[in-house]
Amino acid sequence: MAGNSAGEIWALAETTPGGIAPVSFEVATLARQLAASAGREAVGVVVGSDPAEAAQALAAYLPEVLAVRDRGPAEHASAVPVASRVAALAAEREPSFI
Repeated sequence: MAGNSAGEIWALAETTPGGIAPVSFEVATLARQLAASAGREAVGVVVGSDPAEAAQALAAYLPEVLAVRDRGPAEHASAVPVASRVAALAAEREPSFI
């Protein structure tokens, strides 16, 4: 059951060896603006082997950031495990848009 999280607008951050890809900050800003105009909550999602630092950086742009640990290589999150982790989280929280 989604509880209070249903209807969220998610911004998925792309992680890179140096942290977060710059385009992720642009996506976060757009998600925040869209959420504000729609009366919804904007949430960032970071998936990586150690997502804490990237999640902290994204938190400067969004009020809530979900950090999901991926057991893949530290230098780059693989698309398949990221997709499966995001799908499971989406099934739990039921966002309106990802």
